[in-house]
Amino acid sequence: MTKIRLGKKFGDVWSTEDIHALWLSENHSRNVHQGTGVYNTKCKELGLTVNTKVLQNLLHAHCDLSGCDLGRKGSQAVASAISSNMVISTLDISKNQIDGKSLGVLVRGILTSIGHAGGFLADGEKQKIKEVKVVSKSKWKKLAEVSTKPAVGFEKLNAAMNKLNDVSARIKASQAQKTGLNGNLHDLILAENPLGFPGALLLSNCLNPARIRREFLTTLDLTKCNIPDQGGKVLAEALGEGNILLNTLKLPHNMIGDGTAKAFARLFEFNHTLLHLDLSWNLIKQDGARALARGLQSNATLQQLNLAWNGIESKGVMFMGEMLQVNLGLKHLDMSSTRAGPDSCLVIAEGLKMNNVLEVLLLDNNPVGEGGARHLMLAMGCNASIKYLGLQSSITANASPQSDSQLNIASNFDISSPDNHYVLNLSVPAERAVALQLCQMDQRSSSNLMRNIKHGDTSVESAKKAGWPDRLPDSGRLVADFVTTMDPVHIKVFTEKQLLPLLPQFSKKMMLDTDKLGLTSMVCPHYYFKCDQIAKILVNFGMGDAKVFAAAAFMSRAVDVEENKKMIYDCLSDRDLHQLSRELGFYKHFTPHNPTGMLDDFLSIVSLN
Repeated sequence: MTKIRLGKKFGDVWSTEDIHALWLSENHSRNVHQGTGVYNTKCKELGLTVNTKVLQNLLHAHCDLSGCDLGRKGSQAVASAISSNMVISTLDISKNQIDGKSLGVLVRGILTSIGHAGGFLADGEKQKIKEVKVVSKSKWKKLAEVSTKPAVGFEKLNAAMNKLNDVSARIKASQAQKTGLNGNLHDLILAENPLGFPGALLLSNCLNPARIRREFLTTLDLTKCNIPDQGGKVLAEALGEGNILLNTLKLPHNMIGDGTAKAFARLFEFNHTLLHLDLSWNLIKQDGARALARGLQSNATLQQLNLAWNGIESKGVMFMGEMLQVNLGLKHLDMSSTRAGPDSCLVIAEGLKMNNVLEVLLLDNNPVGEGGARHLMLAMGCNASIKYLGLQSSITANASPQSDSQLNIASNFDISSPDNHYVLNLSVPAERAVALQLCQMDQRSSSNLMRNIKHGDTSVESAKKAGWPDRLPDSGRLVADFVTTMDPVHIKVFTEKQLLPLLPQFSKKMMLDTDKLGLTSMVCPHYYFKCDQIAKILVNFGMGDAKVFAAAAFMSRAVDVEENKKMIYDCLSDRDLHQLSRELGFYKHFTPHNPTGMLDDFLSIVSLN
């Protein structure tokens, strides 16, 4: 027994046991409602040492029990404490070696705390509630059908659905106050526990309104829980039974595949209330990506989807790109490290041109090359919503080899020099994207750039007269020559609106200066810049050759270099300035009247609205 001298005010010598007893007596009423006393008692029954971290965190709304190595016995003690706790809103029990059996004990404690002490509903009760939920499910289906009608705007649909969600949440909150001891618990973090299929099946019962009297989870984190594909399917199917409370589901680093993706796709067709879904680091392939894209075409509620580190490859990314053309809900889409090639960027670019909702698009660590990145950057000029485009370690990567020779048409397409003879299959997404871009350039030109056009066996006199690209057929074989010689070149002045999504890409700490230089060489040929814009970009480079080469490239495109070149010089060190002088050569003494230093008489500058 340890003794502590506290001074005259508190007496001479107190033992640690006396202090603990005094604390328990003064906080007896609080312990009753927070479960600390119950936890102490249960630990004694099970022969366990009281875990100080557990005891302290039971007092807080955010109960962090991660890394406590609870195991099965520890889970029993914690479950007993939770059953009598009424303050916890977020329960983090990650990294505790909890398996399916241990989870069952914890779930019983949680259900007791929310007034569900009888466990899951019996079969008779289950059937009755399930019939009611089927009606609710049909309402979601009708909403999805109505959302496809042009007369009904998606904004009105979203507003109606949000109103319905708010009302449902208020009803459920009032039910919680009446039927449960703890109406606060809503976030459950079970990451890095070996739950497997038994754990996923148990949690699906917690999410299924047909098996539980009251839904209570809004966030469920199952990162790295050894959940197989079948486990992911039962979770998605449980949500499809009418759950309207869960809004965040995290399933990264598991073993789920196309089966789970298809189950979630069916869920999205009914415009489910799920807002955030993380499926990264799994086994989803092209078929799963196709199903998700199909389900999201009519979905207006999911805001964030993470598919990073799945082998969906270029074809799978193309399906997602086509989905972006019609989806009006997604704000954040992560497809990093999915083996996307430059051909998939063509389809994504077409989706971005028609999408005005997406704010963040991540394509890091994909072999898109400069060609693919160029398509995306040009598409951003037509997009009003995008705030960040992630291309870290993607620009300098070599384009992935394509097994299908038809895909090489899209992979090798360069919008900066499109003159070529084209044979395109309009039913292939990447080749159709090439055709659309050619038609758009032809439409903007005063002359016919597309010549000798044949669609199938039918000759087409002019793409403009045929109403392309708006009326471009969905299938068939398109043959055409594209000639831009002596056609006026329209170079746009870069605007502040376009600079906003570009700056975060340059300022990304993990991005190498070589990647930033690649991004510079991709953007420079297509725009003019102001010196203050150039300065904002150059400050993100480190000292060295890459910064000097970028400065030289941007200075050749500056419209106000004569008046404001000091802004660029202020971003460079003395050494970099000396090297820049050598790189520019005699041009350092030359003041260009044409911003590019080129002598194209037909060059016209068009300010971007």
